[in-house]
Amino acid sequence: MTFFTRFLFFLIISLLFTLPCQAGKYVALTAPMPPFSINKGLRVKGIAVDILSVLMAQSGAPIDTKDVKLMLWRHALQIGAAGPQKIVLNLERTPDNEHNFKWVGPIATREYVVVARKGSPHLNSLNDLGKNKVGTLRDSLPEKELLAQGIPRTAMSSSFSHIVPLKKLKSKMVSYFAHGTASTAYLMKSAGLKWKDYEVVLTFNEVPIYFGFSKDTPDAFINKMNTNLAKLKRPGAGGRSGYEKIVAKYLPPEVVK
Repeated sequence: MTFFTRFLFFLIISLLFTLPCQAGKYVALTAPMPPFSINKGLRVKGIAVDILSVLMAQSGAPIDTKDVKLMLWRHALQIGAAGPQKIVLNLERTPDNEHNFKWVGPIATREYVVVARKGSPHLNSLNDLGKNKVGTLRDSLPEKELLAQGIPRTAMSSSFSHIVPLKKLKSKMVSYFAHGTASTAYLMKSAGLKWKDYEVVLTFNEVPIYFGFSKDTPDAFINKMNTNLAKLKRPGAGGRSGYEKIVAKYLPPEVVK
């Protein structure tokens, strides 16, 4: 870690720890994860942010989007676990962090998928990738999952920008793109691709994601949040739930389940 990185990390911690913690005043932390958390200039938007805003208001502790902060995952985890009154969005519930947070959710399930051009053969397993190149986002969780399941980095065309592998998929420079279903559908729009021209040919992992509240959060409040989340997912008068309406703001109809 460079001097500047260490300085920036401690500055973030100092600023967040000195924020006023009034009753009901929470700060939410997350890394960019479109369409769940999206950097929109001075504000953070996205499915997870909208769900959090609704649930917090219904549970008696409204949160403003200015109190949702984007940062690196490792910083969000450290600061969120330390508290007080912190929330980490889009958090996977693992043995390593199970006891560091109180949990609301799952708010969604991230499907790690292989996407190909419409009409491509479906795959039975990752072994069926063969010698075909698969586009990935460098250091993304789906890429790490591919590596963990034995796919060598030499089989990947990896980039720090989603635009590059998606453009390669469109121009047939790669046969596949491996990422999350929702994220891929959302990112395709900014890359000039249409989801209807592509399809999922393999799902290689499914990971529920949650809101992780710092341990100082009262159990009664966590229970209220989970109850309100269940209500949000129930179909309304028109047959659609409030949850589905939020998701539909960010994803094409064929992706919204």
